[in-house]
Amino acid sequence: PKITGMASKIEVENARIVINWKQQSSPTLDKYLIYRSENNKPIKLYKSVDKSQNAFIDDNILINTTYSYRVRAVHTDGGSSPISNELTVKY
Repeated sequence: PKITGMASKIEVENARIVINWKQQSSPTLDKYLIYRSENNKPIKLYKSVDKSQNAFIDDNILINTTYSYRVRAVHTDGGSSPISNELTVKY
């Protein structure tokens, strides 16, 4: 299933954006892929996180920049979920 429950938190004092989502419960879940774009540029694969996580900390950010994030679950059988809806954050 598609990743849902996406939310963000801007931590100005720590110069980072925290993205979280509703964790999938599947025995074949392997990892999550994080996609990111800056200032309306094309979205690209950015990072991957372990299946036990339902959050990602982005500390590679610049002031006055708009970031868009999407997440996809990848399974051990080679399948993947549809990519999530876009979450846009202005830092």
